[in-house]
Amino acid sequence: MIDGLDRRMATARHRVKYVPNTRLAQSAEIDLVDIDGHTTTIALDPILKFQMKGLGYGHPQWGQGMWKGELETGGESFDPSTLDPLARENVHVQQVVRARQGGQTGIGVLEQICFGPYRPAGFSEFLDGAKG
Repeated sequence: MIDGLDRRMATARHRVKYVPNTRLAQSAEIDLVDIDGHTTTIALDPILKFQMKGLGYGHPQWGQGMWKGELETGGESFDPSTLDPLARENVHVQQVVRARQGGQTGIGVLEQICFGPYRPAGFSEFLDGAKG
């Protein structure tokens, strides 16, 4: 029920299905568990991807916060569809998602970055992709 009131949650869990050979979400679910044990699930379905590299995150020369001098400027163009999705500088992304909870649907953003082994996803190396 949506009444505008805050609700205290005891915990949250997540499940992410990854696009094979990437660390990019194909879909995701977030379970919110309240203090009475009731679980509400929010399903996320990606609509489009935004490379955070374009803002400097993880960029090898123009990383966010890197000092280049008082008046240094620069730019770069790239086709996101040609980038190696497992290159360190390309793993940080945001995806516009369709969010569903019960009979309600909305639009949101899922920001993601995952380095290193992560057993729940089947990642065993620093930047291996999802098995598919």
